[in-house]
Amino acid sequence: MVDDAYDKAKDILSTHRSKLDLIAQNLIEKETLNKEQVEELLKDKKEEVEEVATEFKKDTKKDAVKRETVKEKKPLIVPKPVLESK
Repeated sequence: MVDDAYDKAKDILSTHRSKLDLIAQNLIEKETLNKEQVEELLKDKKEEVEEVATEFKKDTKKDAVKRETVKEKKPLIVPKPVLESK
């Protein structure tokens, strides 16, 4: 599960590297950015940002379902060894 999340995060960051670099450069210059400043930086790419957010929400729901499925599985019962009597 952790490996899947890592791969997913790496893919998202690779796909949107230009946006990440733009935000990072502005953070270096200003130290902090509020919501409006980030939206202003990404306004030309708003549709892409919304698409990524929607995809992330879907993936998060899928992961939640996977976690619930794992929780529902019965635990493995290992029999205790039988000691031989002399």
